[in-house]
Order: sequence, then structure tokens, then C-alpha cells
Amino acid sequence: MLNLTSVGASNTYTVSQTGSGHDAELSFNGSSNTATVSQTGTNHNTLLNLINAGGANTVSVIQTGTADSYSLQQTCTNPAGCSVSVIR
Repeated sequence: MLNLTSVGASNTYTVSQTGSGHDAELSFNGSSNTATVSQTGTNHNTLLNLINAGGANTVSVIQTGTADSYSLQQTCTNPAGCSVSVIR
């Protein structure tokens, strides 16, 4: 399952899932948000909810093993933008 909602302009996303469980829900609110999700392995799960409240979000999540799961909800108010990178 992949559920993607994007409100605003110039939002970018890249999702690559292989093997087993899959799931990825991406939600953008505002413009110029970027999320990259790459999942390899068994019981994937990712939920991202990014809101641009004055600054763009940049997120990258890479999960490469067994019983994966991740959730991120971020509101960025920094005009220079906010960035998160997770590798598990």
C-alpha cells in the first residue's frame, strides 16, 4: 500500500520498496517538501506527515532489515528549511 497526499507546489517524493510487507504513507502540506523513502527487507512500514509552515522539509528514510517501522510528523517553521535523515 502506498497512500500519497500532496497539497502545494513543487513537492518531491521518491519511494522504492522491495520484499515482503510494504507500507508507506506520505503526506505533504505546503510547498517544496521533499521525502525519499527506500525500504528493503521484510515487514516495512513508514508514515511521514510533513507540513511547511514557513520552511520546507527534507526527509530521507532508508530501512534495510527485518521488522521495519517508522513514523515522522514534522512541522517546519524555519525559513531555511528542516532536514531529517534516518538509516536503520
